[in-house]
Amino acid sequence: MLTLVKKYPFIIIASLVFLVCLLSYGKIVGMHFFLEDYLILYSIQNPTSSDAGYGSGVFGRPYGYAVTPFIPFYYLFRLESRGYYFIELILYFFAALSVYFFAKTLTNSKRAAFGSSLIFASGYVGSSSLYRMAVGWQNLLAAIFLTLTVTLYYKYVKSSKIKLYLLAFTVYIFTSEFSFYRAHGIILLIIGIELLFNFKPLKSLVRITPFAISYWYFYVYSLPSMEQGSKIASFVKTVFTQKNYHFLLNPFITLENLFIPDKFNFPVLLFIVVILFILIWKKNKILIYCLIFAVGNYLVYFYNSPGSVQETTHRYLTVSFAGVATFLGLFLSQINKSNFKYLFLCLLIVALNLTLVRSEQIEIIQNRSKPAKEFWSSFQMKIPYLQKNSVIYIDSKQDGVSKPARDTAIGAGSMSATTSFATYYGLNWSDIYLAENFSELLSLIKKENINRDNIYTFFYSRQDGLVDTSAEIKSALFGNEISARIIDFTNTNVPFYSPHLLNFLAEINVDFSDVKYVKKDKIDLLSYLDFLTSREKYWTKVTATSTTEAEYAEIAYIKDQDKSTAWKGDDLAWEKNKQEEVTLNLGELRQIGAVSITPASLARAPVEYLYECSLDKISWKQLTVIEKEVKSIESFKDKFKEANCVFVKLTIYKTVSGGPPQISEIEVRESRFVDFDYTLAEEIEKDPFKYIKSTLDRQILFEYFTQNGISGKICVYTNRYKPLEPICKKYKFSLSNKEQGFFIDQGGTVIEKIEFLLPPQVKFDIKYAKLDSLSFTELEKMGYITKHAH
Repeated sequence: MLTLVKKYPFIIIASLVFLVCLLSYGKIVGMHFFLEDYLILYSIQNPTSSDAGYGSGVFGRPYGYAVTPFIPFYYLFRLESRGYYFIELILYFFAALSVYFFAKTLTNSKRAAFGSSLIFASGYVGSSSLYRMAVGWQNLLAAIFLTLTVTLYYKYVKSSKIKLYLLAFTVYIFTSEFSFYRAHGIILLIIGIELLFNFKPLKSLVRITPFAISYWYFYVYSLPSMEQGSKIASFVKTVFTQKNYHFLLNPFITLENLFIPDKFNFPVLLFIVVILFILIWKKNKILIYCLIFAVGNYLVYFYNSPGSVQETTHRYLTVSFAGVATFLGLFLSQINKSNFKYLFLCLLIVALNLTLVRSEQIEIIQNRSKPAKEFWSSFQMKIPYLQKNSVIYIDSKQDGVSKPARDTAIGAGSMSATTSFATYYGLNWSDIYLAENFSELLSLIKKENINRDNIYTFFYSRQDGLVDTSAEIKSALFGNEISARIIDFTNTNVPFYSPHLLNFLAEINVDFSDVKYVKKDKIDLLSYLDFLTSREKYWTKVTATSTTEAEYAEIAYIKDQDKSTAWKGDDLAWEKNKQEEVTLNLGELRQIGAVSITPASLARAPVEYLYECSLDKISWKQLTVIEKEVKSIESFKDKFKEANCVFVKLTIYKTVSGGPPQISEIEVRESRFVDFDYTLAEEIEKDPFKYIKSTLDRQILFEYFTQNGISGKICVYTNRYKPLEPICKKYKFSLSNKEQGFFIDQGGTVIEKIEFLLPPQVKFDIKYAKLDSLSFTELEKMGYITKHAH
């Protein structure tokens, strides 16, 4: 054995390094395509398309070369993910070997080089790179090219051989071109070698000049759209003008995350002290250079986003890990003369990294890759051939795991999720329509004139997988109407493949016999009932428009009385104009005195804006200008002098974070109700019986019920939601002896039960009830498609 080791030392070292690579990242071979992976595959299938952002053709910059290495392997592996991830494992092995040669060249020590490559091979740092082949291949090739570049330049510095200088410069150019977005710190690595190992002012300047000119060409001249000047100004403003001085610690925190997994909470100031102590103690330039290599490769990310810190597994740290692994390998070698002790300490680090990285991969395979593989296997089995102009709708169980699993399976990074479907079926991403909800499905069918044979619908859950509902939904929409008489509301079990209308006839009586009068309460019940009537009238009549709206966050949500939905302005339009307008049509002339806003997100809450009023939407009168500080997403009220308005316009100029505004609800108050307590009003609406002070109040309340109905809720339980978390909607129960209707939007495949929630004083007895499925034509007549489509 010893003879073999002496005769073939590098083969033994390489074998051991490969074994550690296999232990650290062997499980990635079981991973499935994820996000940008589909962009790579789609770009290969559509070489003339630049939709994926990689440029068109086989070559190109800045991201075009991300596709290039995959092209020959695509014709070997096609859509089998295992092959690509196996190649990625081999690339990681080559990267570990490049660290070996890098460390051996710097230290002239096989022992230090071996330890460094073992530490790098054990992974975990920057591990998220390898969980997406599109990112992993790119980062690993960058790590290989960068270490090769500095290795050659260091050899030149030590030997002064011009051919090594030319070779280093050639590889430098190749790295800048081929690994553009992962090599932006490359000039710092060259400058670091000159300053530490070969500094002679004039000669160093001459040697560095070609590298500096090349760097300027690649990273400044050829990309004028990057607006370097504005980025410098933005950095200065963020850190210094806004006094975020603590951001200056972020590069050190990232460096600490490279050395110590962020799972362990180690004080950053203490870490800095330890690093400085090591550098002062050892006085070793190579250790300093290893830190330059590590920091130089993520410093630009700090420059672009000074408030961000890269966690240990962040994909941006894969390249930097080469410098840290070499630092650790060299430092441990210097403090341990014994080979056994040195190897033991290296293996401790290796064991820690292996434990963390393998645990991480098991979780990813179980919760991401395995569900995605099963999803696509099931989908392709159910739909062997997908035609152009097909529409797909995949409803999913809202249990906290099914929808994320579905979204993960079909997501395609910066492109539409239709890209993943296009990749599997050899189509263009724009040839397929993917509906996010049922109303959008109907809208696409109508707008794009989709052939019924090309409508595919499913219900997905982690437990039961992908269930094909195409036939049932098409039958419900275009076949005969289905009506089900309801006898037992606790066990309805009605098939549910399109929106339904619950029609019921109920006998409702109000029992005041057990009501106890509130003697000390000073609340004017009549006034608050008037306020509730005013609010009900507002929500019924108001309509809203906005200058822009984001997809799935349309302006209609600003008046749906549901705080879980919201309107949001378009990002691109806001970035260009820094202004957004919301116009409310009150539907009638109203004397108003305040507006209440419920932000959907603290970061997107408006802080600088103005209100205007109009009678004809032509001439506008300013009501008030607001500049305020918003610290929570609780509703806030803006008062102004009373005015008679039919239209109210809100113009927003600034939000908390500077991004486009996002608002859940806007409510305009009549002037006579400006100071009324919203919370109290909602409590009275929920249970007005608690606020009765006299017989007169009883009479007033009964008259209010007669005119406006009794506020309650109807809760619908379907298999889409958790058993104890139904969808409950407010409903006004009428006292008249007439049939009442309640719309149930589609979601799931079975209506399991229905529950009516009313105050205990209301006696509710259903005489008759049925559930009617609604056809496409009926839904269109109701305005459902126009109203709800995104």
